[in-house]
Amino acid sequence: MTTVTGAPLAPDIQQNSTLACVLLAPFKKPVLRDTLLCLAIVLINLYCFHRTINGYFLADDFVHVPYLVKVFNGHADLLLQNFYTNWVQAQGTQFYRPLISLTLALDYLFWKANPVGYHITNLLYQIASSILLFLCTRRLFSFKTAAESNCVGFLAGAFFAACPLHPEVVSWIIARVDSVQTTFLLASLWMYLRARDLVSPPLSRALSYSCFVLALLSKEMAITLPPTLVLLELIKSEKSGFIERIKEAGKATWQYWLILAIYMGVRTASLGTISGGYAGSIGQGLSSSLFKRWFQDGSFGRVLLPLNIELPGGTAHKLVRSLKLFYELAAALLVARMALLFRDGALSVYLRRLLFAAGWFVIAMLPTYQVWNLTETLQGSRFIYLGTAPLCLLAALLISPLRFEINCAGSKLINLLSSIVSVLILWTGMQITYQNNSAWAQASKGVRDFRAAIEHWFEARENEGRKLVVLNIPQKFAGAHMIYNAATLSVLLRPPLSSKDFSDSVVTFEPITFGSADLLNISRLRRLLADSSKYKFTRWDSGKHVLVPLSLASTPLKKEIQGSDYTDSRSSGNETFLVSPPIDISSSSVDFVDVQLAQTKTTTRSSDSDSTGADRDEQGAQASNVLTMSWNTEKDPIFRDSRTIAEAFDKPKELRFTVSEHKNWVGSESIHQLKFDLPDGVKIKKVTLLSGESAIPTIAPDTTEPKKDGRTVAEDVGGVSRPGRIIGPFTYDVSKVAGADHAVFEISKADSWFEHYSGTFRDKTLSPEALLTKSTTEKSGQFSLPAQELDRPGFYEIRVCAVDKNGKLCGFPSDPIDLQFSAEDIKKQ
Repeated sequence: MTTVTGAPLAPDIQQNSTLACVLLAPFKKPVLRDTLLCLAIVLINLYCFHRTINGYFLADDFVHVPYLVKVFNGHADLLLQNFYTNWVQAQGTQFYRPLISLTLALDYLFWKANPVGYHITNLLYQIASSILLFLCTRRLFSFKTAAESNCVGFLAGAFFAACPLHPEVVSWIIARVDSVQTTFLLASLWMYLRARDLVSPPLSRALSYSCFVLALLSKEMAITLPPTLVLLELIKSEKSGFIERIKEAGKATWQYWLILAIYMGVRTASLGTISGGYAGSIGQGLSSSLFKRWFQDGSFGRVLLPLNIELPGGTAHKLVRSLKLFYELAAALLVARMALLFRDGALSVYLRRLLFAAGWFVIAMLPTYQVWNLTETLQGSRFIYLGTAPLCLLAALLISPLRFEINCAGSKLINLLSSIVSVLILWTGMQITYQNNSAWAQASKGVRDFRAAIEHWFEARENEGRKLVVLNIPQKFAGAHMIYNAATLSVLLRPPLSSKDFSDSVVTFEPITFGSADLLNISRLRRLLADSSKYKFTRWDSGKHVLVPLSLASTPLKKEIQGSDYTDSRSSGNETFLVSPPIDISSSSVDFVDVQLAQTKTTTRSSDSDSTGADRDEQGAQASNVLTMSWNTEKDPIFRDSRTIAEAFDKPKELRFTVSEHKNWVGSESIHQLKFDLPDGVKIKKVTLLSGESAIPTIAPDTTEPKKDGRTVAEDVGGVSRPGRIIGPFTYDVSKVAGADHAVFEISKADSWFEHYSGTFRDKTLSPEALLTKSTTEKSGQFSLPAQELDRPGFYEIRVCAVDKNGKLCGFPSDPIDLQFSAEDIKKQ
């Protein structure tokens, strides 16, 4: 077979004087031409991502920093362990990615704990992937001219360089798993195509196999290469029968399937499972929401219009509107070009190219079935990083100027307009990517500022001796990850990232691994408030980047506000707004806000309502009403969106807002006023703010028990108890809960958390997901259990529930206590 990638350009310009060909005319020498095109791709990447070269470590990066420190301080064998055990020997996940740790170790060798070097490496992988897609595209198909080949190839590489979905991978150090894997996969594909075009076949084949192995050792997504090659061979085959095509494809690609089979065997032996991924309630939640995440959350719509919705300012939104317009122009040009291709008899060849790009995208996305979800802030865009390669190829094929058989005025006009629209889409993509990447630049700045604020706090109070309680650490900025939990925070707060070790002096309330950043274990906070002389309570102001001292109280209360007391009432359309008089109560003393509602009138319904008078949506399902509650403080009297909770209801009744499990509520310190947004025809009769002693039982570590083998049931600064071979002892009390007959203890499955299933600590039923359920007739006392009853090492939760004589939950379960057990702890005697 032959290739046209090195053909001279002058004859092409004579045949097809498109704008792209004119621009390429000075570059008759292939080496110079390719160098300049690659340089252009490099410059596009630098424009889009240069702001995060000076970025910082974020989220999971903090898992790998201490790992690298350990590797370079006498434990280099850890890097070797990654080849036959779980990646970084992590708990709760099962991944096989040993090459990634080697790339990080290489960075650490030269840069130590300086994040700049790691970010440079990330950008280099992004640039390499962009250039390799350019090189692959030129060899994928038998283009008619070198100019057409270079135009399509350059656009594919340039679109990839400017893809607005890439900031997560480029600007988050550990997300390089996707760019490293994509780099080696595209390198393997390029070498395969070179061998197919008879360019040094033995060497190209050997390099292709090697790059495929490296891609597999980077991320599991590389398993998509063999089926992609089979698809390519099927598309390019000249055989008439399907069976003959399959045989030909198998003969051309069998070596890759053999490598894949060997890899799967090694990986399965290393992990003990053929699938892997996330374990516990995280993996279970991902699996249960699969259909919703793929087809109901608008993820694929955001692939076409990838704007981070939380970014401030209106510039990006204007860019998206422009992108929509350019898409429409491109669609019109596509119809016209297909008509010309049909006239030339070349439409089937063109459609085959489009079919390959679309098929490659489907194949690339299949391994992400468990985790794929693209949020409104583009969180999760790393999962489509490989998939953007065929998408960019598809876009280039759809819009790039073509060589038509009949070079008429119409074809020249279509190619000219295609060139212009291509440039406009590329430029708009670059601007959107620049905007999206700003979130990651701000996230890095936020983490740096948070660390500096902690250091300054202790430097100013060096001899005070009290621990610092931070109600809310910075978890995200506009979808960009910052600090996940107490474990990652502890890495940030000790050398080599901090000047001193502050990790045991900062108490936090974050999820153990992943979870809602707003959920707060109020019972644990109140245990600290009971011994407030040892702690100083603060919250992090993410706007001003400062720690704000809090004065919190924990005293039982009950305060009623009659509906007639709401002095400020306004109407807007069908919504009524009611604002309470000043109440000025401590936020940490209130567990519930009970709102008693009533119907104000019978509303005349339009013809689109059913006979019962209930409004229905377009699909005919009955619409729920929503009551929204906001609050302000005396210092900040604005009712902000960040201080809002909503409850849905079908008929006016008494609604309960469970406010004390929200950091935004407790972090407000003192509640000045409440505001309610009421649906049409509903009024408030009474609002009651009260503590939860009669609805929420209590469970706490019994810290009076002496340590055993150096282990204690007491919680650490992150809220984790590691009691050793005994689950407990814990003190508990369900006697104050109305209707309680006896107590039931629930222990979660390994690496599972009850709140992951329901999104709240205030479940209304006993959990069907509990690993162990133990009952006791005593309504208060002490509880413990041998750790040998657990099924495997990991994190667990324990909570106590008050139940009636029929075994039905009374009130709510207690706030849980987080536990961790090692293999030695649960080992049978």
